[in-house]
Amino acid sequence: MKLQVTNHDYMNTGGGCMVSIFTIYDEQLNRTLYLMINEEGGSLSTADYITTDVDFDDSMLLDNFSISTLKPTDNNFELFRDCFIEYVKKDCQRYKHTYALRFEQLPKELQQQLTPEYRKWHEEHIGSYYETDGYKMILDAGFRSKQERAAEMITALTNFRDAYKKLLDIWNLYDLNGTEAIQKYPFEKSFDELAIVEWCNETINEISK
Repeated sequence: MKLQVTNHDYMNTGGGCMVSIFTIYDEQLNRTLYLMINEEGGSLSTADYITTDVDFDDSMLLDNFSISTLKPTDNNFELFRDCFIEYVKKDCQRYKHTYALRFEQLPKELQQQLTPEYRKWHEEHIGSYYETDGYKMILDAGFRSKQERAAEMITALTNFRDAYKKLLDIWNLYDLNGTEAIQKYPFEKSFDELAIVEWCNETINEISK
């Protein structure tokens, strides 16, 4: 079937139950179809049995889907995916919440908001579902990009280098060799022979690129 969406109505069917009704033109058979969608999935039928007095009959049903199992190999996948995202946009605007969808259930414009680096981190730490309001992806606050992690490391190295230089400046003001803790001195070289400053500077320069 070659199907084209011609209208979208998002409405309250009573008791706060929201539904999207998409009017669809079937070019191949020159007929009008209706796709009804709620938060769980939807059904494609030959009649609008929600806003009209038409009583539902099994013969009206052409196809249906559950968002929990929708996958790219399903019939009418692109139609169901794209219309569900339009429902999500309306629903999230109304209720100020988000939906969790698998990567393959997202249209390309949303998939492109997720970098390979973020996807790898998300799959390892969060799982296979991604939050969206239909317009944008909601990235987990725990994620740090390579650039962000590099910036944090540069700050830490800078502080470590400056602390070493300050300690080196006052090293001779207090005899640490007389302390019991000197037995736990962790370096083979004398403190002033350690190439801490050079190592920090070269590392900062390398990861800044």
